[in-house]
Amino acid sequence: MPTPDVLVLQADSLGAVAVIRSLGRAQYRVHAASTRADALGLRSRFAYRTVVSPPYSDRGYVPWLRDYVRTHRVSAIVPSESFILALGAARAEFLPLIPFARDERVVLDAMSKYALFENLLERAAPHLPPTLLVPNLRVVPSEDELERLGRPLYVKVDACSSLDDSPGATHCASSPAEARAVLFRLQKSYSRALVQGHVPGQGVAAFFLSARGEILAEMMHRRVHEVPYTGGVSSLRETWRQEAILKDARDKLRAARWEGVAMMEYRWDSATDRFAFVEMNARFWGSLHLALYAGVDFPRLLLDAWQGLPVTAPPPRLGLRCRHVPDEIRHVWSKLNARELRLTVKLAAAVEFVALALDPRVRSDLWFPGDTALFWSGLAQFGASLKRGTNWRRMFPPSGAAAPIRVTGEG
Repeated sequence: MPTPDVLVLQADSLGAVAVIRSLGRAQYRVHAASTRADALGLRSRFAYRTVVSPPYSDRGYVPWLRDYVRTHRVSAIVPSESFILALGAARAEFLPLIPFARDERVVLDAMSKYALFENLLERAAPHLPPTLLVPNLRVVPSEDELERLGRPLYVKVDACSSLDDSPGATHCASSPAEARAVLFRLQKSYSRALVQGHVPGQGVAAFFLSARGEILAEMMHRRVHEVPYTGGVSSLRETWRQEAILKDARDKLRAARWEGVAMMEYRWDSATDRFAFVEMNARFWGSLHLALYAGVDFPRLLLDAWQGLPVTAPPPRLGLRCRHVPDEIRHVWSKLNARELRLTVKLAAAVEFVALALDPRVRSDLWFPGDTALFWSGLAQFGASLKRGTNWRRMFPPSGAAAPIRVTGEG
């Protein structure tokens, strides 16, 4: 069998870097692509070929893609959500190159938090947060309706519901009045929204590869550190397992009729063992390196299964920790600048950062065997962004609660 050429898009994302490394070491010919010339994935030793593509918004993007696929005989594409949405009318042409993406409607629904929760609510699925669907943003719910969800409130919008190519986002509001203000403001950019109440607990997730009606690989992790420390993307995470959550995630994945890779995100209260499903991300996730270190090589398994090769996924090594150093710095900063925390807690966070750096058992997303140069490139990019002020804004988000609080699915 000839070596397949695989196009991995959005090589500037941490998840795509992990995909490039996984497939490259498995002897796939990886074409790493990004709209950014400084993308870390373009510097990976595991990339067979690198390319800077036109922006997705460029009218020439689809013709460029069509020509690149034909010229380099690309047999598979590992997409991003923004890529699939950018294809527009050409989506049906390229879906056959995306592993197991057979049904365009299923693919688009899997990218929509609104569509997913509408489906789950119709099925009366258990373990959901307090949820209110807003099918028409021109009709904003009353404060009384929003008050029933509790506080704070999270207003979520999808890129696939955008009227002006705005990205998906999550906004936090401290009160129903503030949530209504957010919804009114979003009217010009989105057709519908989802509003959910707060769920206490720790961020945990279940990850899957499913194909042809069968789950081929699975693992879980829990977030040890998040950015900011009160909740957000994970900066330090650990492989973990909780059977009830895993079963619930399998059920919800089947309800979505999704095949391929997926991240099912939850909040879990360790004191009560209660949990609630937060969202699904039908693509590779930002913390994918942890799975590679734990022995569950999702990208290779996905491509092997798609080619019809026999696939056997080992159980993940539990208790393994992995961190992303730039985000760990942001985690510490979020504690150092939190007025509500005692000085001893802040000092402990700084000491822990150093201790984790010296612990050989803790893995790093970017310090990957055979490709460690990306660790230094990543730190250099992080330092340069600090000088420009880019990451200061992320470290110290606006005090207004209605500001977007995170990009979802980073793991």
